[in-house]
Order: sequence, then C-alpha cells, then structure tokens
Amino acid sequence: MANTPNEAQAIINKFNDSGLLVRTAQLNNAHLEFQDAGAPASEFSGVKEKRYGPKRNWSLIHNRLIAAPYKMVSTAEEEEELKDLQAKGPAGKAMLDKKFRSIGLLAAPDAIGNDRFLKFSEADASSSSTMTGQEKTFSPDQFKSQMEGLRNTLLQKQKDYKGRLDNSEIQTVGFNTDAVKALLFKPGGFKDWAEAKPKFQEVVKKITTTNDLPGFTPSTLKEIQIFTYKINETEKTTTLEYLDTLKA
Repeated sequence: MANTPNEAQAIINKFNDSGLLVRTAQLNNAHLEFQDAGAPASEFSGVKEKRYGPKRNWSLIHNRLIAAPYKMVSTAEEEEELKDLQAKGPAGKAMLDKKFRSIGLLAAPDAIGNDRFLKFSEADASSSSTMTGQEKTFSPDQFKSQMEGLRNTLLQKQKDYKGRLDNSEIQTVGFNTDAVKALLFKPGGFKDWAEAKPKFQEVVKKITTTNDLPGFTPSTLKEIQIFTYKINETEKTTTLEYLDTLKA
C-alpha cells in the first residue's frame, strides 16, 4: 500500500469521524458534474437555460457504515458478480459499465457549502434532477442539525441491521468545487487501479481546467487524492484506503 500523505490522512480522519459525501458518476461524464455546480446556490445555474442544472444527489459514507455508494461494488456478492462479468471479455465489460460505476466525487459535507442543502433522506428516494428555481435550501444551522441527525440515525440503523443499508440521499444545489479534494475508485469495468489511472488522470485534468462549457467552475486544487474502500460485513465497517495522488 502506498504511503499516505498528510492531505490524504486528513480525509481519512474526516471519514472515520463525521463521514464524507460521495456522488458517483459515469466515468466519461464525471467532469460534467462541475457544470452549473460552483455558482451560488441562489442562482440555480443552468435552470433558466434548461440545462441539467445544479441539483446533485450524494450519499453519506462512514467508517461505521457498510459502504453503499450508488452503483459501486460493495458486498462480497457484488464482488463475485464483478469477477464473473470480467471473465466474459468485451461482452461482460459492456455489462459492467452499465451496472457498476468506477468513480465517485468525495467531499466533506461542511466544505460543500452549508447553504446548499435541500433534502436529507435515509434511503435512496430516486429524486429527479429537475429544478424549478424556487426550491428553498436549509439555513446553515438547519444544515448542521439535519446532517448530524441523519448521520446518527444511519449509524444506529447499521448497528441494529445485519446487512448493508440502502444508500442515503442528500440533495444539494451545486457544491463548492474545491470541496472535492478526492475521488473514489472501484474497479467496475477496470481490472485494477493501474488500468484505470490514465482515465482518472483525464478526469482530474478536465475538472481543473477552464473550458467553454456554460456554467462550468473548475477546481483550483493542484492535486486530487484517490481512494478506494474495503468493507467488513461481519464488523459492519468500511475502511477508506489511500491509493494515489494525481496532479492537476
């Protein structure tokens, strides 16, 4: 395992303490998450122009929860399904790319912007990305209360439940783009990190470079930490593991 730099260890500490938010994406479109995301929440960037808009759905991951990022491999059963599809060659890879995602944006909840939060749900609510521009976000104090309440509820539910909980759903109006200090990797259509690394490097370059996409706010970070995770279904815990650091 690679030596863990201080920046990455700080992210792991946050994960173990209060948890992180993860938003998974299709690898080829991951940079589009930064379109209409960085403008102030009150602007509802892209809504009037009928673009995708700024609504983003996240899930909480924490050391004392069995990780359940949307469409990412977590359980032993899913690991076996992944191996079976990988063994089927190109046809299996096509199925893998549809069923499992390889990349997720990682951010601390308070770094996203405490005036950006719309909704906190214990389970996936399959919410639409459509916005009217009239939605009301929680106040900073309400955000803190709602976030703590959801975290405590999920930790207690996991303690009382044998298996993996459904992924939670936390809605925001965009996010502060520098809050995404890390990306999460799971194999999906890749056999390992070495194979996926060039594609992740492309994503890092795209999210840290100004482009012509309307409403795009690039990250100003000079490097992005890369993590994966391992779960212990018996202990009902998840370990966040440092993999690499990619330069912008």
